[in-house]
Amino acid sequence: MEIKSPVPFRTYDTKHEIQVFHLRSGEGVSEHQHQLYAHDMFISQGIVRVQIGPICKDLTAPDTVHFPTGALHNFEALTDAIVVTVHPL
Repeated sequence: MEIKSPVPFRTYDTKHEIQVFHLRSGEGVSEHQHQLYAHDMFISQGIVRVQIGPICKDLTAPDTVHFPTGALHNFEALTDAIVVTVHPL
């Protein structure tokens, strides 16, 4: 089930955008890519299946994942979860 992006936070220096996703089991973000930047995701709670290209892993807190520039990626909560993404602006 696709989720709606939460309202982002901006860092004090306005160089990054932070989004906190509260996911129910089965919710996630479909495959996409960012051509201009890399970004990171932190698992704060729960179990989240993350796919980057052909690599698929189930992550739990306090795991962190880095999405390289241009890499196809997606994620789905396997349990209720909280994830935090950090994107450059």
